[in-house]
Amino acid sequence: MREECTCCLEKHKKRDDKEYRALMNRLKRIEGQVRGVGGMLEADAYCTDIILQVSAITSALNRLFNSAATSCTTHTRYFIMLHLIPLFSLFHKFL
Repeated sequence: MREECTCCLEKHKKRDDKEYRALMNRLKRIEGQVRGVGGMLEADAYCTDIILQVSAITSALNRLFNSAATSCTTHTRYFIMLHLIPLFSLFHKFL
């Protein structure tokens, strides 16, 4: 009988306090920027000012993504080695 993979039973990641605070601070900053753009729209702000703020939000989201993705690389590598590589080798036999 094949052994169950404990990494896939629950899709959760334990984060230490430092990582959690850093990600939450980034997220709250982005939330504030989005609310700011909402206020700019309500105040009929100039288009370029809004576009500039949306660009800043996009950059902040990319930094949040990169921070979260970097912290997950160890688990992701383990998942790939455990599940995907055997699957690819199985498909390769039929090609």
